[in-house]
Amino acid sequence: MSYVGDGIATVALVLLVSEGHPATAVGGLLLAEVVPAFGAPLLGAVADRVDRRRAMIVCELGQALVYGLIALLLPPYAGLLAFVSVATVLSRTFSAASKSSIPALVERDELMSANALINTVFNLQVALGPALGGLLVAVSGSQTAIAVDAATFLVSALLMLRLPPIPPAGDAAGESSLLAETREGLAYVWRDRLLRTLGGSMFAFVLFASFDNVAVVFLVKDVLGGTSFEYGAAMSAFGIGMIIGAVGLVRGWSSARPAAVVAVGMVFTGAGNLLVGLSPAVALVLVFQLLGGIGNGIGLVGEDTLIQRHVPEPLLGRAFSAIATAIFLGNTIAYTAGSVFVDVTSPRTALVVSGIAVFGVAALAWPVLRRAVA
Repeated sequence: MSYVGDGIATVALVLLVSEGHPATAVGGLLLAEVVPAFGAPLLGAVADRVDRRRAMIVCELGQALVYGLIALLLPPYAGLLAFVSVATVLSRTFSAASKSSIPALVERDELMSANALINTVFNLQVALGPALGGLLVAVSGSQTAIAVDAATFLVSALLMLRLPPIPPAGDAAGESSLLAETREGLAYVWRDRLLRTLGGSMFAFVLFASFDNVAVVFLVKDVLGGTSFEYGAAMSAFGIGMIIGAVGLVRGWSSARPAAVVAVGMVFTGAGNLLVGLSPAVALVLVFQLLGGIGNGIGLVGEDTLIQRHVPEPLLGRAFSAIATAIFLGNTIAYTAGSVFVDVTSPRTALVVSGIAVFGVAALAWPVLRRAVA
């Protein structure tokens, strides 16, 4: 419910801000959605020291309130940015609590399947949320679309009342300060070779793999002479691939080693970008975008499962948040570096270099990943 609502809100807010404001205002909105995410390690420490079921419900109710107020008040631009920043803090706390709660809800050998189902639902945000948001705005306006988003968070919170309590594990709710526990989590990730390698690999992987977000539109429209619809189809193909990849791990590959799944996901994603860059026709771009999406989908599931099996439960929220910060940093740099690289070279060159670089990241990470016992 709330993931699809997020997709609706993203479109509705962008359309709302774009009316009567310059493009920089939209950029400011997107920054308000992402800058608070750099506080993820601190928010992960919050998730580790409280009942995770309660934390998830409070975060969902908080987002319902925030988006409800936006829909009701339609605040001026500065107020809107403040509301969106608060919603981002709640969203990142929810993410840390939800991912770290799964090991308490399923058996160890069910983790891969559980993560695959959760990631399939998350991928629906990409597939359904923007389309629903655009439709709601077109039919009823941004205010109604944002109100619908608020309602999804409320329904999500009510559904999670059915979960059992998920208290903090061990001494996670100890007497040390929140900052001390944040430092403890970051130090643990840095000292652990597997987590240090995983964090560095995810940073580099996202940095290079995300070049496609900038390059594909120019490849389809300027190089191959495709239409806007064909570009949209190419991006949808990637999202469909993510769903296929995650669903495939629910049953068929649920017993695979998560470290191997991470590596295979990287290879598929790299192959997708490389082959997209070499494609002579839009039809092949769609096929290879699907391949890249499959790799991304299975890689995310493998990453979550590897962390859950490797990290002690009292530190799970902080470990997830530290890795998420590395990923987010890679994404942020990629949007800037990727656009410059496309301008300096060409869309084809950027995608080919992206694919080869991803292969390199996978090759460097594999010696450590293959020794993972999780």
